[in-house]
Amino acid sequence: FELNVFAPLDGSIFDSRSIDFNVAVNREADLKYNDNGDVRTLCNNCEGYTRSKTLGNGWHNLTILALDDDGDLLDSEKVEILIDSDEPSIKHTLPKRNGFYEGFFQVGYGELNPESVTLHYAGIDVTRTDCPFDFVLGEQTCRFDIDLTQYDGQELEYWFDVTDIAGNKDESRADAFKVDLTMQKMRYIGN
Repeated sequence: FELNVFAPLDGSIFDSRSIDFNVAVNREADLKYNDNGDVRTLCNNCEGYTRSKTLGNGWHNLTILALDDDGDLLDSEKVEILIDSDEPSIKHTLPKRNGFYEGFFQVGYGELNPESVTLHYAGIDVTRTDCPFDFVLGEQTCRFDIDLTQYDGQELEYWFDVTDIAGNKDESRADAFKVDLTMQKMRYIGN
């Protein structure tokens, strides 16, 4: 007896909850799948299944099962996949719109599986992949310490984009801010 699972492939990441199944056997069997302990039927007395199933977001440890008429296992194959159909959600950014630069840029966002955060300013793109979870705010945050000395006295525009491991992306609106390092230094020395 031979069971072939052509889709989904082990280790795949999906940005949609609709997952294509392509399973074939060399003689009729009942085809099922076990999704983290929940057994579902693909088809009975068939030689293959080529349709989609809707699964929830998160990790799925699937076991594709081929059973005979008595319910005895003929063959099985394990497939682990991740579904992340939700787009990241940018909650807030710093510096504030029409505010002053405080020596850093920051973005707070909601995303379970972030891949990267990119800061765009003055034609420059800076990407980070190591942003921590802020337990005080209850969200992911990413801080960029950027030296803007060369832009002192100028007004700049910036924005962020956050991308997750499934390729979903959210982009903040572009905000303008004033770079005033003299005022910033005076605040730090107490004048």
